[in-house]
Amino acid sequence: MYIILIRHTESEKNVNQQFSSYNEKEKLTAKGIKQSENIASSLIKFIKKNKLKAKNIYAANSSRSIETANIISHHLESKLVIEDNFISTRPGALAGKTEVEAKSSNPIFIEQLNLFRKGLFNAYNFNVADGKEPKKEFEKRIDKCLYKIINQEENETIKIIIGHRSSITYSLIRFAREFHDYPLNFSGFIKLDLANISVIKKLPNSNKWNIIKINEPSIILNQEEV
Repeated sequence: MYIILIRHTESEKNVNQQFSSYNEKEKLTAKGIKQSENIASSLIKFIKKNKLKAKNIYAANSSRSIETANIISHHLESKLVIEDNFISTRPGALAGKTEVEAKSSNPIFIEQLNLFRKGLFNAYNFNVADGKEPKKEFEKRIDKCLYKIINQEENETIKIIIGHRSSITYSLIRFAREFHDYPLNFSGFIKLDLANISVIKKLPNSNKWNIIKINEPSIILNQEEV
C-alpha cells in the first residue's frame, strides 16, 4: 500500500502570503488549477503502471484542498472524501494576517517561525499566538484522521491525501518517529512546496512503513522506481 501526501496547489492565500483564515475559503489561482491537472496526470500513469486502486481522494476541509482534490478525483474517477480533522493548524489571532502584519502583533512568534524554517527551532517551543491551536492537540487530531484513512476501504492499495503544510509535516514526522528513529520530543521543519508530493510505502507482509519520497514534483512518480 502507498500513502501519497500532496500539499494543495497554489491559492490566493499563498500569493498573498497569509496565515490560514477561519473560513478557509481561499480559492485556487489559475496556476493552482493547472498544477492540479498535472498531478492528476502523473497519478493516473503511476496507478496504471503499478496496478493500484484508489477508490477515494481524501482532502482537508478547505477550499484550496477541496478544489485540488476535486480536479484529481475527477480525472481518477474516484470519490472525494472531505476530512475535517486534516485541516491546517488553527491560527487563532493570526488568522488571515500576512506575515508582515503578524510581525507587529506577534513579533516573538515570527522570530521563532523564521528560525524554525531554517531548521533551528523546535515547534513545541513556539510562543503561541492567542487562540492558536496547541501543538499536541493538533497532532492528536491528525493521528486520528490518519488512522481512519489507513484503516478504511481495505481494498484500496493507494491512499491519496491532499492537505496543508502543517498537517503533512506532522504526518511525515509521525511515520518517521515510528519507523525511522525521529526524536519524540522534537518537531522540526520539513520543506513542502505547493503541489509537491511525499510518498510512504508499506512493506509487503509487514506492518512497517518506509518514507521514500519527500517534497517531490508529481512527475517523479513516473521517472523513478517508487
